[in-house]
This record gives sequence, structure tokens and C-alpha cells, in this order.
Amino acid sequence: MEKLKIIHLIRDPRAMISSSIKAGTIISPKKNRDKFIKNVSERCQQNLEDLKYGLKYLTQNQYRVIKYENVIMNFDSSIDNLLEYLNLSHYPKFDLFLNELKSTKNLTLKERKRHISLKRNLNEQSFAWRRKIELSIVTIVEEECSEFMDYVGYKKVNGSKSLLQNTSVFLL
Repeated sequence: MEKLKIIHLIRDPRAMISSSIKAGTIISPKKNRDKFIKNVSERCQQNLEDLKYGLKYLTQNQYRVIKYENVIMNFDSSIDNLLEYLNLSHYPKFDLFLNELKSTKNLTLKERKRHISLKRNLNEQSFAWRRKIELSIVTIVEEECSEFMDYVGYKKVNGSKSLLQNTSVFLL
């Protein structure tokens, strides 16, 4: 068990739910509000339980929690830190893949619009949900995920559409 290394990637639940609605893996509140609220609550509660379990029962050498948004904003240093944690090093094909991942040159329109794709502007994509999500959904997610958001330090917009859409203000 000592060699086991777990990387727990967490993401702002508002972004996670927005993506899930777009992908069709969670029902829209327009179709069934009660079921949507239940699903959001269950997802956030499970994330919180997983996080607390890892922090309580695993050592720092076994368990690392990282925020998706931090990885995107500090991509190169985050990758370096993860490789160091895993006792791995860079190699040419991996570095080429990372460079392609960060590059938005020569993207086709189809690649830009694809919901799930590795070829995108990472910074832009990681915060795009803030311009697209309905404030009513954000309000539900902030209410149902309040404990998780507080525990990991995500800031709430508390009904402020201007704060939600201002991507120069980080909600971390």
C-alpha cells in the first residue's frame, strides 16, 4: 500500500454540473427540478466524503488533492509537481503531447466546438462555463454543494451574475 499514489482531481461543482448537463449525464432542472437537485446534492456529498476519507486515512505521500482550475492556470508547474509526486520524469513523446494539449494553433471549427476534446484553449475552456451557465443553476449548485465548496475553498457568487461572468475574478 505504501507505493500506492492517488491523485484526487477536484473541480468547481458549478463547472462540473454545467458540463454534466451539456453532456447529458445529469438531468436538466428544466426537465425535473427535484431530480436535478437530488443528483447535484448526491454528487457533491460523494465528492466531500471521498475527499475527507483520503485526507483522514492516507498519508500525504499516498494522497494528493489538486484543483482542476489550478492545473489549468499553472499548467507547466502543475505537471512538473505531479511528475515529481509520482517519481516520473518528462520524456519526448509526453512533452510533445503536453505541448499539443496547450496549443490552439490549427484547430478546426469542429475541434473548437466539440464538447469533449483534448485540443482546446485550456484557460478559456476551464472558465467558459461561467459565461454559459444559468444563474438559477448556479444558485442550486451553491446551495446543494455549500459544504463541499466551503471545505475546498471555492467562492460563491451568491446570485451575482456579474461576478459569475467576470472571469478575471477567480472563484478559488
